Order: sequence, then C-alpha cells, then structure tokens
Amino acid sequence: MKSHPPQGDIQSIEGPEKNDKLYPGEEDTDSSVILDVK
Repeated sequence: MKSHPPQGDIQSIEGPEKNDKLYPGEEDTDSSVILDVK
C-alpha cells in the first residue's frame, strides 16, 4: 500500500475496480471476488 497516487478519490468511486489497476497481483484476486459477490 505504498504506491498510493492521488487516485484516492477514484478509490471511493470505483472501489475494487481501481485495485485491479493499482495493485495487479494478489489484490487482483480479491477484487475479482468482490466484483463477483456484488
């Protein structure tokens, strides 16, 4: 969570989707699960 650009606002809007672009990797799986659940 060290790479936190000024996209913090987008985080509130996009949510898990922005995680896919900011943290491509293990967080990617978490985002997919959240999107699937919703």
